[in-house]
Amino acid sequence: MLIAVSILDQFQTLFYPAGHGTLSSWIGKIVWRLIRPIGRWKKNALTFAGPISMLLIIVVWANLLLFGWALLFYPELGSFTMMQGIDPQQHHTFADAVNISLGSLITLAGDMMPTKRFLRFAMGVEGVVGFGLLTASVSWLLSVYPILESARSFAQQVMSMYSAREKAKINLLDLPESEALTIFLELATQLATVRNQMAQFPVTYYFNVGERKTGLSVVMPFVAYLADKAEVDQRPGVRLAGCVLGHAVKAFAEFIGGTFLDLPNADRNSILIALAKDHMREPVGVDLMQRSGALSRVVTGRLNAREAG
Repeated sequence: MLIAVSILDQFQTLFYPAGHGTLSSWIGKIVWRLIRPIGRWKKNALTFAGPISMLLIIVVWANLLLFGWALLFYPELGSFTMMQGIDPQQHHTFADAVNISLGSLITLAGDMMPTKRFLRFAMGVEGVVGFGLLTASVSWLLSVYPILESARSFAQQVMSMYSAREKAKINLLDLPESEALTIFLELATQLATVRNQMAQFPVTYYFNVGERKTGLSVVMPFVAYLADKAEVDQRPGVRLAGCVLGHAVKAFAEFIGGTFLDLPNADRNSILIALAKDHMREPVGVDLMQRSGALSRVVTGRLNAREAG
């Protein structure tokens, strides 16, 4: 049973397209909830949540395999021969079964060798599974950090746009239609990519970056504001790009709310504010998002009424 749980969770986490291993998701949430209180008085504490979650998940997978195979070997300890000089009467405990399992898992020969064929086969299978766990874990680690880099690059780009608006008084919607269209579509593409990557590797949610300017939770309200404003722009191309960006923001919010925040039916604005709160960040553009959302609904209602008339 322990072996099956470990292998199934590895498959769901690393290879299944949805990327939701029940055990790994539970471990990530527990680590996050334990570290968040520490973050109230030590801000950088949250930056350890992601790495600790990943390492703990790998350790749990390995221990489930270790003890699962040990339980299989324990009733058969009498079928193992000892190296010369070792008293068999002193090696019949569960700790010896764990020792055998550990040697098989890391493909290291021990001082107890099986005499039955099915035990030799089982030890060989455990060695293959252990090597697979090592390879999959390394691949997992190497796959996560490019995803984090994509999210940080997106956040930094949006933060630069927010700074340009606040400091230089440059509004993206004042740009020519072709330039505004390109920028909004690029933001939509990047956000959709980040959302899909997080869906494949949910553990990336628990990686809290140390820099506020590269925090995804910080900039999402401003992205929602940009989408709302673009959706009601007079220029068709900008409106189209705004709708695409708005859909990307909505899909991102629904994923985050349903997967991590226990807010499956909450509205977009509430989810984005809750996201920033969960990461203990002060978001930018919250007031802009709330005003633009209300304005967008009013304008959309008028357009629908005009078309109906």
